[in-house]
Amino acid sequence: ANPLNFGRLGQDMNRPFEYTVGPDGRIYISCRANYHVPGGGLAVFDPKTEEKIVHRDMDQSVQSVASDDTWVYGGTSIRGGRGCIETTTEARLFMFSPTEGKRVFECIPQWGAITIGNLACSPVTGLVYGSTDTGHLFAFCPQQRRVVQRWEMNDAGTPLMGIPEAHGIIHLTCGRDGDIYGVTRREVFKLDVTTDRIVYLDQSPIPDLCQIVEGPEDGVFYIGARGHLLEYHVRETPHFR
Repeated sequence: ANPLNFGRLGQDMNRPFEYTVGPDGRIYISCRANYHVPGGGLAVFDPKTEEKIVHRDMDQSVQSVASDDTWVYGGTSIRGGRGCIETTTEARLFMFSPTEGKRVFECIPQWGAITIGNLACSPVTGLVYGSTDTGHLFAFCPQQRRVVQRWEMNDAGTPLMGIPEAHGIIHLTCGRDGDIYGVTRREVFKLDVTTDRIVYLDQSPIPDLCQIVEGPEDGVFYIGARGHLLEYHVRETPHFR
């Protein structure tokens, strides 16, 4: 069959939000729990053995996930399955060890944020960059295990119903140049990791920007916006198609 169905992740997991390939070659999936079930989890799928494991979080769902050569990083949301009672008030960032099979560190990267919407790792700095529902970006150092810098954006992210309800998600991606590129609700921006400066690149003719990824050509990014797919050139005169 194509596609091949490997079955449910199990343990009441619903709404797989994001995926990353960890340093061990397994696929890590951030999830929310089923309706009326609290929390969520970090699911792990081994494509070689087809084994599925869920590392359950009974208090928070796992909203975002990223990885580098050593760790898997997860960002949480205080939301669980719809209809459940929230037991926490602030989102967390955690480091997950693939070799130990557990979280080895967690922190609150932005006070007052209920969701870590997106994460991206830069090989240039070795830092993890994240966005929050409060319109902030942060840089986390795995070696020091602390947030080393924060930025306040001039625009919020796009609200996506259910992930989480009505809170804006600022999507991030690491370009091949090592800088972090992202989208707010209306703007394309770059976080220059060598100068620690936010550069606002251009405004979109269509709002509600959602997701951004670099294509096979350097500096050419693809962005979702409502029912449209936008092509954005960074290195040439900025334009959308």
